[in-house]
Amino acid sequence: MPDVAKIFDRESENWDADHGPDSPRAFEFQARAAYLRALCETLGKPRVLDLGCGTGRQLLDLADLIDGGVGLDLFEGMIARAREHASTWFGLAMRQLISKPMTLALFVRRCSGNLI
Repeated sequence: MPDVAKIFDRESENWDADHGPDSPRAFEFQARAAYLRALCETLGKPRVLDLGCGTGRQLLDLADLIDGGVGLDLFEGMIARAREHASTWFGLAMRQLISKPMTLALFVRRCSGNLI
């Protein structure tokens, strides 16, 4: 059985090129973005929890419409790329990026207000 963490850590290098807004699969990214942006506008600057955030591109796309975001992914390579994106493109748009599943329970207990 292949080591899934190693696969996703390796794939994180090219994930955006293969799956992001400028990739051959851009239509998928844009469809999700349109839906999520409309939802955020309806909710009025919610705080967002992105489970399986990958490189964080979807959450970062919402930065101007949210009160903060948390990205959670199991793979360190993906989280490392998400941190790079967050600091390069949007500064503090993401408050926290988590790669350890148990940390999620602690975060959710601290949350209040709307979280999508």
